[in-house]
Amino acid sequence: MDPETLLAVCDPEPTQGFNGGPESHFYCEDVFPIALAAFAEVTRDPIMRIHARRAVCYEGQPCPPALVESGSVTGWTATAAYTVAIDVRESSIPVPALDSAAVWPSANSATPEVFRPTLPPAPDELFDRAPYPFCGQTELQWPVEPRTCFLDAVLDGRPAETIDRSYGIEGDEVFQVIRFDGRGAPLLYAAVNGHWSVERAFVLLNPGGLDWSVNGWYGTRRELPLGTDKSGIGCVAGEPSGNSTTHYFNGTCYGWRIADHDTLVDAGLHDMGAQLDCDPRLYGDSIETSGPPADTHPTDLDIEFDALPDGAKAQDLAKWACGRKAASVSKLLTFADSYGGGMITVERYRTATASLEAPVIDDSLAACEVRGRPAICFDRAGGGPEYPYGWSMVAIVEDGTFDPNAVMLRIWSDERGLAELMKVAENVIPL
Repeated sequence: MDPETLLAVCDPEPTQGFNGGPESHFYCEDVFPIALAAFAEVTRDPIMRIHARRAVCYEGQPCPPALVESGSVTGWTATAAYTVAIDVRESSIPVPALDSAAVWPSANSATPEVFRPTLPPAPDELFDRAPYPFCGQTELQWPVEPRTCFLDAVLDGRPAETIDRSYGIEGDEVFQVIRFDGRGAPLLYAAVNGHWSVERAFVLLNPGGLDWSVNGWYGTRRELPLGTDKSGIGCVAGEPSGNSTTHYFNGTCYGWRIADHDTLVDAGLHDMGAQLDCDPRLYGDSIETSGPPADTHPTDLDIEFDALPDGAKAQDLAKWACGRKAASVSKLLTFADSYGGGMITVERYRTATASLEAPVIDDSLAACEVRGRPAICFDRAGGGPEYPYGWSMVAIVEDGTFDPNAVMLRIWSDERGLAELMKVAENVIPL
């Protein structure tokens, strides 16, 4: 059995429908090799996909041993399907039969955009991975849409990637990157408190086919050392700032000083205004006042998109400009979708100071790239009463000449995740 060329899917454990049911010994990782050996007796063609079917017991319904200890396994070659019945209580199994009625589990999700999200410090093979259609990121396997997208891609034989962040029983952070190249077994990359491993895996469905998990194939797991920290090439941390309980990042990314408000003030780097030959006029609305409509006044920093995310609407917020030359422009993206709505702010501005105010802990930011331009990614940074669940941001240095100003593009939200902000950033038309 070669997990690199075999895609294996297993129905739920018979007692997964409720706790306290009878124990089953119909283990997928055990019956798959038995079935493959049986298929080899009737065909010389390689088995490319395999599906173990077994009944599910539900509370209040009969669940006899014959139900929980038996099932069937179907294997597909390029041209035919074979099915064999297996009862783990027996010492032998029947000869597999051709099964023209065999049906592979269905899939119906659309293919998402190709996108390679930024990761925390990771092994070289993961950091340098090929971009796949990205289904999205979940936390504690929520929301369901990214997981449905990935499962459907696997069942349909399409490349895909998804990311999940969860926590162990003792609070250990578990970060998973699950990738599928369109054939064979998915790859499960996992980091527990920063220690990475990778293994080939089979897919275990949940009752009703509503969710899934991946279980590693025995003998395929290998530990992965951290590679050259490419995510930190542009970022250098200094002594952290803050107090005894909160330590903020205090350093540079691509030569820009990144620190919290008080640290930048103490360093004389908090004035991030542009050097202009006039007093900018407001177009649109600010917190304290308003001016003529922003959408009727074009500027040299106007924000346009190749495409907007599904369900998003864009509106101009404010422009501060001297004629056509802008000091800053901002737009708001609003959403009404199954992820719960929310907003993303997009801002492009001139600054004469190479600094960025960002009260973040060290592992909340990393150097990244957007369309080949240097950027800084903030993932679930901050916190406190104003942003109890943190915020995410992508800051892109669009023009770092300081002649006399630089131009920065920022996309941030305390409601939408970093992966989605990166997608928005990729679709902002460069200057």
